Amino acid sequence: RHLQTSMLLVSCAFNILLFMLPIYGRRLGGSALSIGGLFSLFSAVTLLARPLIGRGIDRYGRKKFLVSAFFVYAGSLLLFSRSADLGMLYAGRLLQGVGSSLMWIPAYSTAMDLSDENQRGRSAGRIDGASARGSLYGAVAGYAVLSFLPLMSGWRILFSGYAVLALAAGWIACRHLPETAAGGAAGPEEGLSLRRPWRGMNRDFTKLLIVVFIGAVSSSMALPMLLIYLQDRFTKDIGILAAAYIPAAFVCSFLPSRLGRISDRIGRIGPMVIGSAASGVVSLAFPYAPGVPALAVLWVVDSVGSVMASPAEKALVADLSGNEVRGSAYGVY
Repeated sequence: RHLQTSMLLVSCAFNILLFMLPIYGRRLGGSALSIGGLFSLFSAVTLLARPLIGRGIDRYGRKKFLVSAFFVYAGSLLLFSRSADLGMLYAGRLLQGVGSSLMWIPAYSTAMDLSDENQRGRSAGRIDGASARGSLYGAVAGYAVLSFLPLMSGWRILFSGYAVLALAAGWIACRHLPETAAGGAAGPEEGLSLRRPWRGMNRDFTKLLIVVFIGAVSSSMALPMLLIYLQDRFTKDIGILAAAYIPAAFVCSFLPSRLGRISDRIGRIGPMVIGSAASGVVSLAFPYAPGVPALAVLWVVDSVGSVMASPAEKALVADLSGNEVRGSAYGVY
């Protein structure tokens, strides 16, 4: 419960940052290339940091990394709130990448440590659902503020508030979360090695990584320009686009733990296949959506597929790794 609460609080900025970062960057004079760089920087930081952090939580425990993540996130959100140029935005994204690397690996590892083998999909779904609910609540508050205030002043107020919520998440985690790492973490020659990260992986885990890589490539190509494309194609009114996403946001917020149970009952592969297929169909249909209502339907389809596939995928990582190297597995994943 405390883990879910912390994840909900720290996630309040996620959705609005995803939607508004390209627009705010453009307001500051950023080009398409520089705005795309904001997303690439985040990905580069997590790519470098996550394998190291995964190994670290196996050796030194989950809790200290998770607690520090919330405070690092608070720092990044404060930077965003003070951003008056692209350099500050880049600094915020850099720190956010560090915070993300510190947060998700111990969060999922802790959830898997605390769950039975036949409830891992549900547990992963609870983490996803808590984060999505925080994103939804934060976005509703954010768009309400931005509907009354100019973008620049509203941005400062919003991200200052989000930073306070991240600090609260850190306090809750520090005070209430248990340490779940197995006593006596894996030694240098056990599990997934930092120097040779492929060592210790079986073929099934390698296949999973290939699937994850392909999916991430496709989503990352579209994400930076998505909102700008939607504004050019459909409407400049952010409120209308946000309203179109609300049904999908409810799916992501309240269904992950329920749909996560499907993988606990029928296995991991089926939900992953359905989720990938749904994403592919939505990607093919997106350029041909005739209007905002069709856009809303596509987002719902994509979200249902995602909340089926994501918990199954994360539970499969836990299935393929022991408790002593689970952090390392999530780091490489």
